Amino acid sequence: MTGIQRIMAALRGESADRRAVIPVLSLYGARLTDCSPKEYYTSGEAYARGQDAVCERFDPDAVIGPFCFAFHGAAWGARLHWFDDQAPSIMNPATRVPDELFALTTPDTDTNPWLLPLRIAVRSLARKHGSSRSIAMPLPAAVDLPSLIMGIEPWLETILFEPELADRIMQMIVPFFRRLASAFHSDGAGMIVMPCGFASPSMVTREIVTRFSRPWLETSLRDLPIPVIFHHGGAPCNQHLDLLSGLPGVPAILIDERDDPLCARSMTGTTVILGGPQGPAFHQRPAESIRRICSGILEKMRTDRHFILATSGPDIPWDTPPDRIDALFEAAHSEASPQ
Repeated sequence: MTGIQRIMAALRGESADRRAVIPVLSLYGARLTDCSPKEYYTSGEAYARGQDAVCERFDPDAVIGPFCFAFHGAAWGARLHWFDDQAPSIMNPATRVPDELFALTTPDTDTNPWLLPLRIAVRSLARKHGSSRSIAMPLPAAVDLPSLIMGIEPWLETILFEPELADRIMQMIVPFFRRLASAFHSDGAGMIVMPCGFASPSMVTREIVTRFSRPWLETSLRDLPIPVIFHHGGAPCNQHLDLLSGLPGVPAILIDERDDPLCARSMTGTTVILGGPQGPAFHQRPAESIRRICSGILEKMRTDRHFILATSGPDIPWDTPPDRIDALFEAAHSEASPQ
């Protein structure tokens, strides 16, 4: 079976030759091709070469597009800080004054110099791998995008204390989010991976999710041409999962390593659940520890055909020894096919 076929089997609840495995190895391609992060992320072709190397070395069931959310802030005018061994971060946001967002130029999804490398990468990946692996493009949730433009604290304060202004900002952001998601689809992406910090228990209350985040998520996701994997955003999400289940166009949810997948299953029906060890911790854990964690999760979910083994959190770090990543696949390969 191909990677796409395994993922489709999970979506349909059908048997497969083995469990689908999706590690987040966006950055790791730069290590495998000895490419600096700056060249890697600013050149769609360089990024695609890195993912070619990832596919040759590890054979994942999906290829991850550029996991570089700082570019979404830069597209609106933020300044970036570059590192030697990780994706860039936002050094200075485009503005720290919420009202000033309306004076910013909305990025053109076809020509913006920060968005174009992302799109070129997706096109290149789709041409090379799209017939056998799903191309999964990371895209921050619409409710998270303002935090990349103005910073987390100003955006959170706007949601809390100026809800009408927050709604006006979302009215501007949602069409942009939808255009960009649709553009990635036209480029060949098979799914969007959407981290959502502003629905996370670590960031906001259940009241905010109910009043603000959920309604705007529904508006931004309804009738998109591409399916979306809801990503836990780097923290446990089960406390809010009942409020987020059933979002339109979301056939799958990636949970945190600290979330109980059986508890998540009780709140999500037949929605596909992706889960596994924390990717950012791979370089700190021995291979046997990763293998043991994966085997424990797979044993718990052994009869669940709607489960995919994936790394949780953001990227697996640059300096992760390859045998740690091998351990993830070894656990999946040693598991009997779910019945």
